[in-house]
Amino acid sequence: MSKPKLQCYGWDAVRLSGCSIEHLQQLREFVELEHKNPLDAKGHPLEGGLPTIHIFNKAGRKKLEAISWAFRYKRDEVKAFDAIAKATGGDV
Repeated sequence: MSKPKLQCYGWDAVRLSGCSIEHLQQLREFVELEHKNPLDAKGHPLEGGLPTIHIFNKAGRKKLEAISWAFRYKRDEVKAFDAIAKATGGDV
């Protein structure tokens, strides 16, 4: 699978929080495809040939955690901005 032309900033959650929501969604979709664990005959995920409860491998889980942190930071930032705008009557 070829790597996307998407900035990932070394998967640093703080730097990822500066990305747009659309960019974060593209990164998430790519990571989910690239790091999905294979399934056994019964449809259960395998990691390193052994059964696991994880859908994604360890590297993928780490990347998805950074992306989810960035999403949360963005959401909290928007809520804070809206609260300030409401308190000041929209003069932000």
